[in-house]
Amino acid sequence: MNPPCATVSLPTASEPRNMEKRMKRILIVEDDSSIAEIERDLLVNNGYDVNIETDGADGLREALSGKYDLILLDLMLPNIDGF
Repeated sequence: MNPPCATVSLPTASEPRNMEKRMKRILIVEDDSSIAEIERDLLVNNGYDVNIETDGADGLREALSGKYDLILLDLMLPNIDGF
C-alpha cells in the first residue's frame, strides 16, 4: 500500500512570479547519497538552495528549524523513520 502523497499548486502564467522568491530553501532527508545528490543537483540547477541530512534525527532537527520551504523526506531512515 502506497502512502498518501501531497499535491503542490504551481503558479500559472497569469499569476505573479513572486513565488520564485519565496520558494528558495529545500531540505532533503535521504540516507542514500546517490539519490540525495541527484535530487540536490536537479534542484540547485533550477535555482534552489538545498541542504541534505542523511539521518532521521538530524532531518527532524533541521525541519523544525523552520528554515525550509519544502522538505523531501525518505521514509526509511536511520534513527527516526520518515513516518
